[in-house]
Amino acid sequence: MHPNHGHQRDEILEALWTMAEDQLQSREDLAARVKTSRLDEILAEMIADGDVARESGRLIITESSRERAGQIIRRHRLAERLFCDLFGLEEQSWEASACSFEHILDEKVTESVCAFLGHPPVCPHGKPIPPGRCCNGERKPIEPLVIPLKELKVGQSGRIVFITPRTKRRLSRLASYGVIPGSELTLNQRFPSYVIRIDQTDVALETEIAKEIFVRVERG
Repeated sequence: MHPNHGHQRDEILEALWTMAEDQLQSREDLAARVKTSRLDEILAEMIADGDVARESGRLIITESSRERAGQIIRRHRLAERLFCDLFGLEEQSWEASACSFEHILDEKVTESVCAFLGHPPVCPHGKPIPPGRCCNGERKPIEPLVIPLKELKVGQSGRIVFITPRTKRRLSRLASYGVIPGSELTLNQRFPSYVIRIDQTDVALETEIAKEIFVRVERG
């Protein structure tokens, strides 16, 4: 491998992963996402090394490189959540920062960031974040910054970070009550149903729905 191609190879793996999510697999699609004059040279290296395969004009990540590609995507999307949720940066800023941040996170730091954010399942764009060992309970837990609404204590406040509803209809219903990312809430009741105060309005939620709403805890 050429000594200067490391980051670009990672960028190609990352691009191929996101292309697969968008059902795109051509060399032209890849060129639109990876800006380098050496694309064909680097791509040839990766094919020769078994990192990428070309099948009937389609470019795919090989099984031997899939774990590495997933880790790159995981670091990038966790970095997006970190800059978006914790620092409240605009998309243009946190996207650029995530691209740089993904290259310097090692496994231990990545798992700490993941646990700190509450093991988010999706990035700010709604794309899935590949889970790590910390998400499966294989590491000592770190007190998370972001938790499911159902884990709030009565009287505790938080800001909604993301919602993972099973249906779009449920998401629309929540939005009609002002239950959307960015809204501040206080948990007033846990039983027999969860009752939150949001924008001076009390909203009752079933336990199943409370599990799908994640909040950034306001710690005293």
